[in-house]
Amino acid sequence: MSLLPEILSILRERGPLKHDDLTNEFKGRSELAIYGALRLLEKEGKISLEKTTGGTTIHVLGQERTSEPQGVELIATLPSNSKERRSTSCAMLNLLRDAKSEIVLLAPFIDTFFTSKYRHTLKMLAKRQVQLTVYTRKVAETPEQQKSVKELIEIFGNNIVIYELLSQRGNHPNKRQTFALHAKCMIIDRRRAYVGSANMTRLSLFKNFELGVIISQPESIRELETVIRQWREFAKPYSLDHQK
Repeated sequence: MSLLPEILSILRERGPLKHDDLTNEFKGRSELAIYGALRLLEKEGKISLEKTTGGTTIHVLGQERTSEPQGVELIATLPSNSKERRSTSCAMLNLLRDAKSEIVLLAPFIDTFFTSKYRHTLKMLAKRQVQLTVYTRKVAETPEQQKSVKELIEIFGNNIVIYELLSQRGNHPNKRQTFALHAKCMIIDRRRAYVGSANMTRLSLFKNFELGVIISQPESIRELETVIRQWREFAKPYSLDHQK
């Protein structure tokens, strides 16, 4: 019998598992076969493999829900996996995979680890014709920012819009910056959202201590959208021609 449905069944029943714990469930089975099954499930976007100092933790992704959750869920980036709450990286993957029509992303910094780690999911969203709107700092601020934005444009094509929320320094060259984008937020289909401390970078998703919440309350989502519309007045559209 194929290992794939057995692995998915165990993960859906028991939640995230350490790699060693999952291997113990299949005593007598080849570790190479288990590894191959896990890599195939990851490629298909059905699980994520999260490497931490405590070993590799396996998360199941995209489970069907009988009803839309209502409320607030706390998520965190920690040095080791917590059974009490989902990790930031796993929660982000689940949110992205759930998108059907649009994503609004506020992230001061986006690195190529994000576009590489989630490339399969991002390409799936592009194929699904999901519209991506990104608010970030000045794209040319760092070479890494430029490269990651270029990769997003290559993936989403005409279905991406980017705004730069530029810092305001006034006329004096020594004046301290004010109102640079610092907020991190992602809204999925106007029904679920992430708000927290994590940028879309390797450090934030896997190496820093980060906290955030997943919001599924319609009124709170509408309030977030109102704030973002107000901020758009201070944003500058980024020309996609810059990356061609």
